[in-house]
Amino acid sequence: MKYLSPFFLALFSAHFLFANPSEKEEKKPPKNTQETTPSLPSFHPFTGKISKNRVRLRLQPNFESPILREFNKNDLVVVEGENEDFFVIEPPSDFYGYIFRTYVLDNVIEGNRVNVRLQPNLDAPVVAQLETGYKIDGAIAPENPKWLKIKLPKKTHFYIAKEFVEKVGDGGYKGRFDKKKNDVNQLLHTTNELSRAEIQKPFDQMKIDGLKANYEHIIHDFPEFPEANASAREELAALQNSYTTKKVDYLERQAQVSSVTFETNKKLAAELKAQKSMISNLESEIEKSRQLAALDQAIVPSNHSQLPTNMSAWFPVEEALYNQWIQKNAQSNPQEYYNLQKQAGFVLSGIVDPYNRPVKNKPGDYMLLHPISKLPVAFLYSTHVNLQDYVGKQVRVLVSERDNHHFAFPAYFVLQVN
Repeated sequence: MKYLSPFFLALFSAHFLFANPSEKEEKKPPKNTQETTPSLPSFHPFTGKISKNRVRLRLQPNFESPILREFNKNDLVVVEGENEDFFVIEPPSDFYGYIFRTYVLDNVIEGNRVNVRLQPNLDAPVVAQLETGYKIDGAIAPENPKWLKIKLPKKTHFYIAKEFVEKVGDGGYKGRFDKKKNDVNQLLHTTNELSRAEIQKPFDQMKIDGLKANYEHIIHDFPEFPEANASAREELAALQNSYTTKKVDYLERQAQVSSVTFETNKKLAAELKAQKSMISNLESEIEKSRQLAALDQAIVPSNHSQLPTNMSAWFPVEEALYNQWIQKNAQSNPQEYYNLQKQAGFVLSGIVDPYNRPVKNKPGDYMLLHPISKLPVAFLYSTHVNLQDYVGKQVRVLVSERDNHHFAFPAYFVLQVN
């Protein structure tokens, strides 16, 4: 999806090639340290997608270098530079470094050129060296208490062959994608827990509309996460089946003890028959859901940029504007509607501040304040971005103009936050 996005200057720091002289076991420069990454001031970081299975992550930009990990098809990496036939990539988030505790006092490095290794042993590759005064945030390594486990320094980079990486977005795309995936998985987990609690209740106390809405939201709005999508399909089918079975039992008990008129009993019997038929249909739907889940595993989704949001109060406003757009255009594609707004949009800068006054027809539930004077410059609202995450922060927002209902400042719909 094309839209305005920030470009960050890629800075690459050279890694030291010599061992820490304080480590007695090493007298010569280690052979498994990282090579120096050349400075490429014109390179713009981007997010790459792995194009095949078992693609190797290496310590150095050559095919004889130690293999640190194998990626699978569709895994995402952040590319920060290039070195001949290799891309320079950001370390995976689950990679950590290890240093001797001897050279750390009060979370500050006390030695010179202290080696940072990928494992808490002297045979592990050296990926960086730290100088005296460098501050760390470490914990004692569970594998070996003589070592500290720390986050890898920012200058740490690894390498992957260019031919197996396809560009899919800017440098921040992977972070946004990972956050979105975490949000979807959290929603699925919470909904599953509530669903299991709900089906333990008697039928006349069950409330499943909200749970169904959550599952359908995951199924229809997040196809780029096939595992969550498949799980939501199966859980929804199971919830509906349990609900309908309990309803049939409830109606049968009501029919046995009811003293209502013949017509009422006839209607109850008809509803009971219909519900039993629904159970049969639901069993077929469950099987279909399982088949769809298997199909989803093979689908590689296209790029989706909408972020999770709880600003449902603005959905009717946007729907009305969308319907007006449909009347003037020959197509009815919501994605195209917002694509056109992004192309015609513009960027504002300021500090996000809540606007909670209980007024009628307010043009937004947030305001954008001037970063210096702190005076209001615009009203904001969005159904794409959860602006609550940015309250008090200075941001750059891509916006499209909206009706301000004659308030003192212009109103805008936020399409994207940079």
